[in-house]
Amino acid sequence: MKEYCIYNIWNGGTPFITKSYNTFQEAYNSLMIMIELEEKRNRIYFVDNDFFSNKYLPNLSNCKIFSIRYREVSEWRRMDDIKQQKNNSKIFYFNSIDFKREV
Repeated sequence: MKEYCIYNIWNGGTPFITKSYNTFQEAYNSLMIMIELEEKRNRIYFVDNDFFSNKYLPNLSNCKIFSIRYREVSEWRRMDDIKQQKNNSKIFYFNSIDFKREV
């Protein structure tokens, strides 16, 4: 199973996603709405996907960059399964004193 999102970078800032989608078509439809809004406002944008024909060149410092991305999603598992794996993995425990800040 896959989960899709629209990956955003605005004016060279920190990348973010606003929402995840269950299908590519849902993500694509949302992307088209976002692009329509950019067109109405005469803003420069770039879509970093091969399926899209851009009319602007990418410019990190002066435009919005969009990209549809996906990831594999696994099924939910019971906590009992996690506990069994815990015995086989390395787990680090921290005391709360490790995170105190000195003022």
